[in-house]
Amino acid sequence: MDKFPNDPIFTKLLELRDSAEGVLIHDDYGIDATLEDLLYDIIGLREDLRRKLPAAWFDARGFLTPDADRIATISLSGYYFLVGLFAIAALGGTCVVLPTTHAASAPQPDEALKVLRMADAVYLLTEPNATREVAVLREAAPDIHTIPIKRRQRQGPNGGSEIEFEIDESLIIDPLRPCAVIATSGSTTGEPKCVLVPRQTFFFDYSDSKSSDSNSEESFNSDLAESSRIFLAYRSVHWMGGCVGLLARLLNGVKIHWPLRRRDPGMFWEIFKQGIITDISFPPSLFKSLEEYYHSSIRTLPDDQHEAFVAGARMLQHGMVSGSTMDPGTARFWMDLTGMKILYVYGSTELGGSALKTDVDAPYLDVGGLPEYPTIQTPY
Repeated sequence: MDKFPNDPIFTKLLELRDSAEGVLIHDDYGIDATLEDLLYDIIGLREDLRRKLPAAWFDARGFLTPDADRIATISLSGYYFLVGLFAIAALGGTCVVLPTTHAASAPQPDEALKVLRMADAVYLLTEPNATREVAVLREAAPDIHTIPIKRRQRQGPNGGSEIEFEIDESLIIDPLRPCAVIATSGSTTGEPKCVLVPRQTFFFDYSDSKSSDSNSEESFNSDLAESSRIFLAYRSVHWMGGCVGLLARLLNGVKIHWPLRRRDPGMFWEIFKQGIITDISFPPSLFKSLEEYYHSSIRTLPDDQHEAFVAGARMLQHGMVSGSTMDPGTARFWMDLTGMKILYVYGSTELGGSALKTDVDAPYLDVGGLPEYPTIQTPY
């Protein structure tokens, strides 16, 4: 069965065929993928899961049963994460998103193992860039079964796929059914915990995405068509902001640039210099680090080299800040240098992501409204 379930996650994904041209996801872990590549790899992994998971886990429609639907994934690559999440969602399952460390750090399995155990997941999707993390995790949890996420060789004429990507109108999944397990901070309420997030959290309201009244993660008034925008997706996907921010933009047709998991200001400025990034979402500390790098390493360059960086950065149109407030001087630096619009986004994992937003230089908070649905389910 090559058809996808009839819900907004997959209907929107397939609608992108009318607008997505060329590379949809550029992943600095060595992947350039079109929409067809993504769909083909999702279907391939879904079939692998059907073959390798216990038959008793599936119901008559081919969906995972509610008592055996949690499958973990650990990935440094954004592309492999998306393939894993969509393949699990296509089976009605729940993706348990495990945290990773930055490449320069030694893998620490404690947090990932805690999430794995809290979610009671015994199958783990892996990818080639996370072999260190997987090895350390398996040493701590030898009972975990691993299933690799693979790139598929397209077999149709002229390199195209022979698969027909369609929606099965009869395959409807309850929007309140769990779709992901996302970590949430325990800094104010005790030990770190996870939240069971329902499918409807990822049903983004595209009709309001350009409205000034929209509180959705992707909402921005824009002079660019979504297919002309490129989002630099740096936020970690095991946090709600990183996961929702990535999916909201992808499903709205915004192209994705996934950088290496390094907090290296020079790397970000080299990406900005290319003049292709239009959308960013960073914590205040990263905005500050990039400002400091500009003053120490870019501002004093010869005029032609300096202008190359600044001209590239001026392609930035949409900036989002979350996690805490930004220093007003840093906000002014970015707005003066690039002219981009910057929003504060306030929310929580328990609310399903962003709930409030305001301009970074606004004198008051635009409280707007809370998400249309209650998105919280059972915390672990």
